[in-house]
Amino acid sequence: MKVLFVCLGNICRSPMARVILERLYKDSGVDGTIDSCAVTDWNIGRPADERARRVCKENGLDLGSHRARQIRSSDFYNFDLIVVMDRGNEQAINRLRPADSLARVMKVTEFDNAISKSASDLEDPYHGDINTFRTTYKKLDHLLSRFVKDLNRK
Repeated sequence: MKVLFVCLGNICRSPMARVILERLYKDSGVDGTIDSCAVTDWNIGRPADERARRVCKENGLDLGSHRARQIRSSDFYNFDLIVVMDRGNEQAINRLRPADSLARVMKVTEFDNAISKSASDLEDPYHGDINTFRTTYKKLDHLLSRFVKDLNRK
């Protein structure tokens, strides 16, 4: 399963999701390509937010080599699943999505059946403090663990 995570600037949620899923794939023996990107061009080439790097490091993950990038038209053909963090990302991706793309687009919160598919977004931690990033990390870890568990059932 080739998964692309998308958030607004590709410096907080989507890079954290990428490294979490990489670890979960490795631990579960799942094979696949994982990447992350932004819907905007605001941060192209910038590293992940320092708070995201710190929280990942606290959890044994490394975001040191991450550099933000914007989504490309080829992404819609190279990935099976495009996972967005919120409704705004979802709307932007659906506007950019080529009509012949077979990639499935879904919100990360859809990995938890207890969360309403239409109502819930994963809040952007950018304007919060380090604890906001820790909360976001925990939510991503929970959601992506459910995703990998479901993959292993198939």
